[in-house]
Amino acid sequence: MSSRSDTGLSPKSSIESSTQPPPQKKVSAKNACFVFPKKIGPAVKRVMEMSLSEIDVLCGQELLDELDGRMKISDVKNPIRYLESLKSRYLLGTFQLELGVQVKENRERLAERERSKNDVERNIDEKNVMRKSEPTIDFKNIILKYRAQK
Repeated sequence: MSSRSDTGLSPKSSIESSTQPPPQKKVSAKNACFVFPKKIGPAVKRVMEMSLSEIDVLCGQELLDELDGRMKISDVKNPIRYLESLKSRYLLGTFQLELGVQVKENRERLAERERSKNDVERNIDEKNVMRKSEPTIDFKNIILKYRAQK
């Protein structure tokens, strides 16, 4: 008697496939610019970057956001181990972004504000360049020529 269902999948494989991370375009985390929690020092960052280089960069940032969210509400004694546990849950397909949602939204909001600020500054710079490049009008000479014609 076969253990396969009508779909051609064994019960175990259908459960495994439903808990796997959703397929995404794989973007290497090597040389990625992650946003780390503020309390993380340079040596720990390097270790975490190496660990995250094995997974998709977007998922790696979500794991860091979740770690950051946890660190904001409680004392995480070993952030490397905590990140590794999040990564293990991701690889098993059981990771759920919870505390990292707010962290991600805050980061995106700050980035949007920064972009808007840069746009305003760029527009001001462009207007100043336009003003500087406009020909200066010598009103004094124009008035003198006008009076001389009378």
